[in-house]
Amino acid sequence: MIRKVSMALALAGVLQMASGTQAGVTDLLVDGSFEAANLNPTPGSNYVHAGTGANDFGTTSGALPGSPSWTVTSSGGTGNGVMIGGVAGSTNIGYFGPSPGYSLPADPLTSGATNESAGIHVAYFVGDGETVSLSQTLTGLTAGKTYTFGFDAAVTWSSRNNRNESQLLAVIGGNTVLTETSASIGLPTSSTSQNSWKHFEGTYTAIAPSLTFGFVYIGGGNATSAAKDILVDRVFVGQAVPEPGTIALAAIVSGIGGIAYRRTRKNAKV
Repeated sequence: MIRKVSMALALAGVLQMASGTQAGVTDLLVDGSFEAANLNPTPGSNYVHAGTGANDFGTTSGALPGSPSWTVTSSGGTGNGVMIGGVAGSTNIGYFGPSPGYSLPADPLTSGATNESAGIHVAYFVGDGETVSLSQTLTGLTAGKTYTFGFDAAVTWSSRNNRNESQLLAVIGGNTVLTETSASIGLPTSSTSQNSWKHFEGTYTAIAPSLTFGFVYIGGGNATSAAKDILVDRVFVGQAVPEPGTIALAAIVSGIGGIAYRRTRKNAKV
């Protein structure tokens, strides 16, 4: 009896180790860190209201240049939409300030279930009174299965004094699954600080094999009263899968369980 209890406790310990191992995801999104997308506008000229006309800064409709899996729609406000900004290491790092402009903080985060890595590009929602959508279609889903989604977000230093808050919604299949504001994300403490980057994550049960996933940015300002700008990086959607270590531990558990069972059967015959 003591031997059986000891074996049961050992099995419980191994199972606890397995359940504590972090799972990853098989990413269903394309270009979740926006590294394929083109810097917008022309590198080196995107500070102090660069360009001409209302659409100075970003894409307002159609495919995201360089990364056509992402689609943009924008309405209202100053018509700035979303642009792809560059952080340290890119060819385009000055934004909205005295020449050469402020730099954008690189995303330092590695948390979450994703294997997506931050690079030198970020999605930069720069509108004031706009409602801007950035989305792509997910395929290969299984209705009824639960998927993990997540992203990193930050508020820009250059917009810290803009008095109007903005909202960032994560939307799947037309349903809002997560709502954050510039206030909940928080402000950086300096133009180079990375401390305003935060990771957000949730789950969603698919209702169809193909669904649209994306973001809706709602600028709380207007043409004369600016809203805070939001950066997004490391976006992912995927079904949780066990890490190799978890699979190995499960195999060990199965093997130990089989040995214990065979010994119990053998002793019972004696």
